[in-house]
Amino acid sequence: MRVWSWWRLVLAGVLLTFALSACAPSLPFFSSGDAAGLEELLAQGQEALQKGDLEAAMEIYNEGVDRYPDDSHVYHQRALVHAQLGDIASALRDMDRSIERDPEDASHIFFRANIFLNIGNLQGALEDLTRLIELDPAFVEAYLARASIYYAQNRMDEALADMGTAIRLRPNEPELYFRRASLRLTRNDFQGAIDDLDRAVEINADYAEAYYVRGLLQQVEGNLEAALADLSKAVELAPDQPQPYVARAGIFQELERYEEALIDLQQAMNITPQSPEPYAARAEVYRAMGQLPQALDDANRAIDLGQGDPRYLVTRAAVLAAQDNLAQALRDLNSALETDPGLAQALLQRGEVYEKQGETQKAIDDFNRILAIPASDEMRQKAEEALQRLRN
Repeated sequence: MRVWSWWRLVLAGVLLTFALSACAPSLPFFSSGDAAGLEELLAQGQEALQKGDLEAAMEIYNEGVDRYPDDSHVYHQRALVHAQLGDIASALRDMDRSIERDPEDASHIFFRANIFLNIGNLQGALEDLTRLIELDPAFVEAYLARASIYYAQNRMDEALADMGTAIRLRPNEPELYFRRASLRLTRNDFQGAIDDLDRAVEINADYAEAYYVRGLLQQVEGNLEAALADLSKAVELAPDQPQPYVARAGIFQELERYEEALIDLQQAMNITPQSPEPYAARAEVYRAMGQLPQALDDANRAIDLGQGDPRYLVTRAAVLAAQDNLAQALRDLNSALETDPGLAQALLQRGEVYEKQGETQKAIDDFNRILAIPASDEMRQKAEEALQRLRN
């Protein structure tokens, strides 16, 4: 549950959505020229942008800069064109000029933060967002964006504080509770995350992703019936998404309802036939059923589709170990750990293989390594139980 690759995309989307909304800015004042002429020019530029004619838009905004050199909006709009053309240095220069001319315009500061973000200058984005929050303490999008940057900088207390402020400002927006739940998961605060997801589905009873994540958390907490209910709801609301089927199959497997697990995994394969995950999950089901040749076929298929993902080598190793092919299982686990030395599941299984082979010290070393790395509570418990077993 440490999946946060989407968070940067969320941040970029928040920033870009707001920045694009500034393409047709209001005109609170004009330092030179006439208001009607400037408004007409900006409207022409906006029309060119909507048509995708960046060259025409650039010509219009260049004229605007010449005619209205003291107005902030023409620089902002030209910066937008520069950014779309990939000329980030020119976009930043124009945004600096825009902010110099109107340092309290939120759209200008927010768009420059977006540019900083997209060139990887998180500190520059953070400074602009903090400035924006000081100007407008009710600017929710700025809190959301800053929370994302704090997350990237591993400043979790500050990230959670900003998410809390955003929720206080918009208490009826379910997506905000979902985002805070995701943040809480990075601290293994499962109950806090479940509480936030409870609120999200209370506000929006059709929030499929919230049911899905809450189902995963309920499974981690050992509440299998609650997990099954949530995952079934996610399947009902999002029948074209494979993840809820795969997750629900895992619950069915734990409940030894193997045929239902196989049905769900087949459905996931139908939706995404080139995804390795359903094949790896089905290999686990077949292994639990004692159907080892079928399990091995699916594990091999997952490896073929997984493009070097070491987790699928671990899946195959479990099948090979169940077939008492310990030498080949050990080769798979060694290969997996060469790719990802901190893969706790691989360490656990290798320790168990060593134990079966009578290489007690090697087994102890692997179980101790699990306790020395950031591993899940479940992995740590299994390692501790194995060490206790070997010491007796």
